[in-house]
Amino acid sequence: MRVVVSVAGTARVMVLARLLAPEDFGLISIALLVVGFLDSMAQTGFATALVQRKGDIRPYLDTAWTVQLVRGVVLAGAVALAAPVVSRFFDSPGAESIVRTMALVVLFKGLTNSAVVYFQRDLEFRKQSVLQIVHTMSDVAVSVGFGIALRDVRALVYGAVAASIALVVVSFIVHPYRPRPRIDFGKARELYSYGKWVFGTNVLKYFILNGDNAFVGRMLGTVALGHYQMAYRISQMPATEVGDLISRIMFPAWSKMQEDVDRLRAAYLRTVQVSTLVTLPLAGGVLVLADAFTRVVLTEKWLEIVPALQVLAVLGALKTIGAFAPLFQALGRPRFVTIVSAVRLAAIAALIYPLTQTMGIVGTGWAVLIGTAVTIPWSLTEAMKAVRGSLMQFVEAVWIAIAATGVMMAILLVALQLTASSNIVWAGGLIGLEGAAESVAGLVWLGGLATVGCLAYGSACLALDTMTGSKALTSLKRLAGISH
Repeated sequence: MRVVVSVAGTARVMVLARLLAPEDFGLISIALLVVGFLDSMAQTGFATALVQRKGDIRPYLDTAWTVQLVRGVVLAGAVALAAPVVSRFFDSPGAESIVRTMALVVLFKGLTNSAVVYFQRDLEFRKQSVLQIVHTMSDVAVSVGFGIALRDVRALVYGAVAASIALVVVSFIVHPYRPRPRIDFGKARELYSYGKWVFGTNVLKYFILNGDNAFVGRMLGTVALGHYQMAYRISQMPATEVGDLISRIMFPAWSKMQEDVDRLRAAYLRTVQVSTLVTLPLAGGVLVLADAFTRVVLTEKWLEIVPALQVLAVLGALKTIGAFAPLFQALGRPRFVTIVSAVRLAAIAALIYPLTQTMGIVGTGWAVLIGTAVTIPWSLTEAMKAVRGSLMQFVEAVWIAIAATGVMMAILLVALQLTASSNIVWAGGLIGLEGAAESVAGLVWLGGLATVGCLAYGSACLALDTMTGSKALTSLKRLAGISH
């Protein structure tokens, strides 16, 4: 499912990047900022509480759905009313109608069947996959279709609305439970006692993930925001996919192991090992191939994102290594996640203005990167204490991925230099080719570099794994179902 969703989502971004202007991505980012802000301010944390909760959760589903529905209606109204204010704040008249239309996304989200929480709680991956694939494919089909027809930001808006409608419909198809509008205030208080910390974390997480976007949009304008958003989205795809996978799958799995610390520690370290083996080379590839990728896939109108893309690729690698939140939530310690998020946000807030003012969107990327990095040692120490492990065990889990990624990056740099010095490529594209032929040849060249990187990384992993007997590749095979 993650492969299908990731490939489809990546293809959508690449196609729309060619069809639309950076300003269009900036406008949709403004709308998403508003929706995300109001959504985070009204988070209940009920879904997370239901996943973590032991015993039968069916008596809680009507209450959770009713609260979710009321919340959706109120938030949709708030988004619509906020549209003119947001337009003035960002000095972007075109944002008003877009923000108002995006209120529909919030409204439909509130109608989603609350019983789908069972899929995550009971590790029913097939049904989770159906929901996610339908949601993504609806967005891809509608946004790309309207992108070809309209060539403006409405394509992104219509795609988001279509995806939210599809999610509601499918949520009632794949689960037979039919929630009714009813609130049991006693049960609501029970869920809120856990969910309040999830709410706090989500509010802080919103500002951590979106405060930089709001700052760029306000300080540098809509076009700069479109550039920053594209750089962030591409650089964070590996970390986002794995982080979402860990949250959806490992959080409920770890919750079931919370009373068996030895088993939990082994499962956590194996997860870290596998996730870094998959995502670190992707982040390293983005870092080295940023310029080539932008020229070939996004075209030269996006070249300004390259320096920011490289900085944010490092951020993606750190986020993969520092994905501790699901572990602490599974252990019933959401408060710690909230505190760490607050520290991270404070660090970003202290750095973002001076760095953005002097370096533009590259400085914004550095502010987010440094703010994230300062919390990792503390979180890592607490995580290993929580599972009664040592920092050395953590290092043993990640060092092969780090070393092999370094080898891969060095070989890719050499490959880039050889192709450039051989006049195979030059700053504007491929010599002697124009139009479609240039695009195809560029993709072949980029694909060749990616193949070199994959072979280099795989060979380095195999050599290091064989020499040390770490069995890292065995863990990866088990995850893929190749061995048992």
